[in-house]
Amino acid sequence: MNHKGWAAMLQAREKTRGQAEQDRRAVVQVVLWCIVIAMHEVLGYGAKRLNEFGRQYNIAIDKYEAMTRAVGEGKAKRWVAEETGGLRFVLPADRAIRRQKDRERLAQKRMAADQAWTLAVVAWKEMGIGEKRAQAILDKTEEEYRWFLDWAKEGDEYGYERIRQAAEAILHEEMEVVEEPGDKPVFSDVMR
Repeated sequence: MNHKGWAAMLQAREKTRGQAEQDRRAVVQVVLWCIVIAMHEVLGYGAKRLNEFGRQYNIAIDKYEAMTRAVGEGKAKRWVAEETGGLRFVLPADRAIRRQKDRERLAQKRMAADQAWTLAVVAWKEMGIGEKRAQAILDKTEEEYRWFLDWAKEGDEYGYERIRQAAEAILHEEMEVVEEPGDKPVFSDVMR
Protein backbone atom coordinates (compact mmCIF):
# COMPACT_ATOMS: atom_id res chain seq x y z
CA MET A 1 0.00 0.00 0.00
CA ASN A 2 1.41 3.40 -0.86
CA HIS A 3 0.91 6.64 1.02
CA LYS A 4 -2.42 7.14 -0.74
CA GLY A 5 -3.55 3.79 0.66
CA TRP A 6 -2.63 4.89 4.16
CA ALA A 7 -4.38 8.21 3.62
CA ALA A 8 -7.51 6.35 2.56
CA MET A 9 -7.31 4.15 5.63
CA LEU A 10 -7.08 7.14 7.89
CA GLN A 11 -9.88 9.19 6.36
CA ALA A 12 -13.34 8.86 7.81
CA ARG A 13 -16.00 7.71 5.39
CA GLU A 14 -18.54 10.48 5.81
CA LYS A 15 -18.55 14.25 5.35
CA THR A 16 -17.62 16.65 8.11
CA ARG A 17 -20.54 17.80 10.25
CA GLY A 18 -19.25 20.47 12.58
CA GLN A 19 -16.74 20.45 15.41
CA ALA A 20 -17.83 17.10 16.89
CA GLU A 21 -17.25 15.36 13.55
CA GLN A 22 -13.92 17.16 13.09
CA ASP A 23 -12.87 15.99 16.56
CA ARG A 24 -13.92 12.40 15.82
CA ARG A 25 -12.06 12.24 12.53
CA ALA A 26 -8.92 13.80 13.97
CA VAL A 27 -8.88 11.46 16.98
CA VAL A 28 -9.32 8.37 14.79
CA GLN A 29 -6.47 9.48 12.54
CA VAL A 30 -4.09 10.30 15.37
CA VAL A 31 -4.88 7.10 17.30
CA LEU A 32 -4.28 5.03 14.17
CA TRP A 33 -0.94 6.73 13.55
CA CYS A 34 -0.03 6.09 17.19
CA ILE A 35 -1.00 2.42 16.71
CA VAL A 36 1.23 2.16 13.62
CA ILE A 37 4.15 3.69 15.53
CA ALA A 38 3.46 1.43 18.53
CA MET A 39 3.39 -1.68 16.31
CA HIS A 40 6.77 -0.68 14.95
CA GLU A 41 8.15 -0.06 18.45
CA VAL A 42 6.69 -3.16 20.14
CA LEU A 43 6.85 -5.73 17.34
CA GLY A 44 9.56 -4.26 15.13
CA TYR A 45 7.19 -4.21 12.17
CA GLY A 46 8.36 -2.44 9.07
CA ALA A 47 6.46 -1.12 6.10
CA LYS A 48 5.42 -4.52 4.72
CA ARG A 49 3.77 -5.79 7.92
CA LEU A 50 2.30 -2.36 8.69
CA ASN A 51 0.76 -2.24 5.22
CA GLU A 52 -0.75 -5.67 5.94
CA PHE A 53 -2.20 -4.17 9.11
CA GLY A 54 -3.71 -1.36 7.02
CA ARG A 55 -5.31 -3.91 4.72
CA GLN A 56 -6.68 -5.96 7.63
CA TYR A 57 -7.93 -2.80 9.34
CA ASN A 58 -9.91 -1.84 6.23
CA ILE A 59 -11.38 -5.35 6.12
CA ALA A 60 -12.41 -5.00 9.78
CA ILE A 61 -14.12 -1.67 9.02
CA ASP A 62 -15.97 -3.20 6.08
CA LYS A 63 -17.06 -6.20 8.18
CA TYR A 64 -18.29 -3.94 11.00
CA GLU A 65 -20.22 -1.73 8.57
CA ALA A 66 -21.75 -4.74 6.80
CA MET A 67 -22.72 -6.27 10.13
CA THR A 68 -24.26 -2.96 11.25
CA ARG A 69 -26.41 -2.88 8.11
CA ALA A 70 -27.34 -6.56 8.36
CA VAL A 71 -28.04 -7.07 12.07
CA GLY A 72 -27.90 -3.61 13.61
CA GLU A 73 -25.35 -1.53 15.44
CA GLY A 74 -25.95 -3.20 18.80
CA LYS A 75 -24.99 -6.67 17.54
CA ALA A 76 -22.04 -5.26 15.61
CA LYS A 77 -20.75 -3.57 18.78
CA ARG A 78 -21.19 -6.83 20.75
CA TRP A 79 -19.14 -8.65 18.11
CA VAL A 80 -16.32 -6.09 18.46
CA ALA A 81 -16.55 -6.34 22.28
CA GLU A 82 -16.15 -10.12 22.04
CA GLU A 83 -13.16 -9.73 19.74
CA THR A 84 -11.41 -7.28 22.07
CA GLY A 85 -12.01 -9.42 25.16
CA GLY A 86 -10.12 -8.16 28.18
CA LEU A 87 -7.98 -5.66 26.27
CA ARG A 88 -8.06 -2.07 27.45
CA PHE A 89 -7.19 1.36 26.05
CA VAL A 90 -8.45 4.67 27.42
CA LEU A 91 -7.69 7.79 25.44
CA PRO A 92 -5.80 10.23 27.68
CA ALA A 93 -7.41 13.64 28.22
CA ASP A 94 -5.89 16.39 26.11
CA ARG A 95 -6.86 19.24 28.42
CA ALA A 96 -8.14 19.91 31.90
CA ILE A 97 -11.82 19.16 32.44
CA ARG A 98 -13.33 22.39 33.72
CA ARG A 99 -16.90 22.31 32.46
CA GLN A 100 -19.53 19.81 31.43
CA LYS A 101 -18.82 20.74 27.80
CA ASP A 102 -15.17 19.63 28.26
CA ARG A 103 -16.34 16.34 29.76
CA GLU A 104 -18.72 15.74 26.84
CA ARG A 105 -16.04 16.56 24.26
CA LEU A 106 -13.61 14.11 25.91
CA ALA A 107 -16.32 11.42 25.98
CA GLN A 108 -16.90 11.90 22.25
CA LYS A 109 -13.16 11.69 21.56
CA ARG A 110 -12.92 8.50 23.64
CA MET A 111 -15.77 6.92 21.69
CA ALA A 112 -13.93 7.73 18.45
CA ALA A 113 -10.72 6.25 19.86
CA ASP A 114 -12.63 3.13 20.91
CA GLN A 115 -13.77 2.62 17.34
CA ALA A 116 -10.18 2.88 16.09
CA TRP A 117 -8.42 0.64 18.62
CA THR A 118 -11.09 -2.05 18.78
CA LEU A 119 -11.09 -2.50 15.02
CA ALA A 120 -7.28 -2.57 15.15
CA VAL A 121 -7.57 -5.51 17.57
CA VAL A 122 -9.83 -7.31 15.08
CA ALA A 123 -7.17 -6.74 12.42
CA TRP A 124 -4.41 -7.97 14.75
CA LYS A 125 -6.29 -11.20 15.39
CA GLU A 126 -6.35 -11.83 11.66
CA MET A 127 -2.60 -11.23 11.64
CA GLY A 128 -2.02 -13.75 14.45
CA ILE A 129 -1.22 -11.18 17.13
CA GLY A 130 -2.25 -12.57 20.50
CA GLU A 131 -3.79 -10.81 23.48
CA LYS A 132 -0.54 -10.24 25.38
CA ARG A 133 1.17 -8.55 22.45
CA ALA A 134 -2.01 -6.66 21.58
CA GLN A 135 -2.15 -5.15 25.08
CA ALA A 136 1.54 -4.23 24.85
CA ILE A 137 0.77 -2.39 21.59
CA LEU A 138 -2.18 -0.61 23.19
CA ASP A 139 -0.04 0.45 26.16
CA LYS A 140 2.60 1.80 23.76
CA THR A 141 -0.15 3.50 21.73
CA GLU A 142 -1.19 5.41 24.85
CA GLU A 143 2.41 6.49 25.38
CA GLU A 144 2.70 7.61 21.75
CA TYR A 145 -0.58 9.53 22.04
CA ARG A 146 0.76 11.34 25.11
CA TRP A 147 3.81 12.32 23.04
CA PHE A 148 1.48 13.63 20.35
CA LEU A 149 -0.46 15.66 22.93
CA ASP A 150 2.79 17.14 24.18
CA TRP A 151 3.71 18.16 20.62
CA ALA A 152 0.21 19.52 20.00
CA LYS A 153 0.63 22.00 22.87
CA GLU A 154 2.45 24.05 20.23
CA GLY A 155 -0.62 23.72 18.01
CA ASP A 156 -2.41 20.92 16.22
CA GLU A 157 -0.39 21.51 13.04
CA TYR A 158 2.88 20.99 14.90
CA GLY A 159 1.57 17.78 16.48
CA TYR A 160 0.39 16.47 13.10
CA GLU A 161 3.73 17.32 11.52
CA ARG A 162 5.70 15.48 14.22
CA ILE A 163 3.54 12.36 13.98
CA ARG A 164 3.78 12.51 10.18
CA GLN A 165 7.56 12.55 10.41
CA ALA A 166 7.55 9.55 12.74
CA ALA A 167 5.25 7.55 10.45
CA GLU A 168 7.25 8.54 7.38
CA ALA A 169 10.47 7.30 8.99
CA ILE A 170 8.85 3.95 9.83
CA LEU A 171 7.06 3.38 6.52
CA HIS A 172 9.88 4.79 4.36
CA GLU A 173 7.46 6.66 2.17
CA GLU A 174 6.30 10.21 1.85
CA MET A 175 3.25 11.12 3.90
CA GLU A 176 1.00 14.13 3.74
CA VAL A 177 -1.01 15.75 6.50
CA VAL A 178 -4.49 16.53 5.26
CA GLU A 179 -6.24 18.91 7.62
CA GLU A 180 -9.82 19.97 7.44
CA PRO A 181 -10.83 23.44 8.50
CA GLY A 182 -12.72 23.57 11.78
CA ASP A 183 -14.07 26.01 14.28
CA LYS A 184 -11.20 25.45 16.71
CA PRO A 185 -8.20 23.21 17.29
CA VAL A 186 -8.97 19.62 18.23
CA PHE A 187 -6.03 18.88 20.54
CA SER A 188 -4.63 22.22 21.68
CA ASP A 189 -5.68 25.69 22.72
CA VAL A 190 -3.51 27.24 20.00
CA MET A 191 -5.38 28.64 17.00
CA ARG A 192 -3.72 28.58 13.58
